[in-house]
Amino acid sequence: MSERMEYLTEPIAKLFQQLADGPAAGRASVKVSNFVDHDSVELLPSNPRAARIVAIIPKKERYPLTLAAGKGTIFEIPEMGGRYTETNSVLDEARILSQAVIGGRFSEKVKSNIKDEVVSSMGTVDLPPPITVRWGKLTINPFQRTSVEDLHYEPY
Repeated sequence: MSERMEYLTEPIAKLFQQLADGPAAGRASVKVSNFVDHDSVELLPSNPRAARIVAIIPKKERYPLTLAAGKGTIFEIPEMGGRYTETNSVLDEARILSQAVIGGRFSEKVKSNIKDEVVSSMGTVDLPPPITVRWGKLTINPFQRTSVEDLHYEPY
């Protein structure tokens, strides 16, 4: 395993561009941003009812690639892949998950606080077998008022 994954910025940008030029041709754009501690590559759909995808590539040692989909679903993909699919590469796993999201085979249940900040998410990618990921933020006030959205995204 390499010490850093920042070498992935260009391959992820190329992957997202290939996905934008494929079945989603003309219906998505790619945006690359560089920050001090990470790079991000976004796949932005023109359909407002489709889920955006953001790859967050860390510059710090031993952090996984983070693939964020929709409003609050997070996939943490290790360099060797294999966490969510039977692949052995971070790029292959990112491709499979992204293709499902682009195809509209992604839904999520998102809980937000009164400030509209996401405090928990449960996302499902409809692959054989379906993949469900969850996360939640610990809060000081467990009785804070929240709202829940059940989101079913459309294809790009």
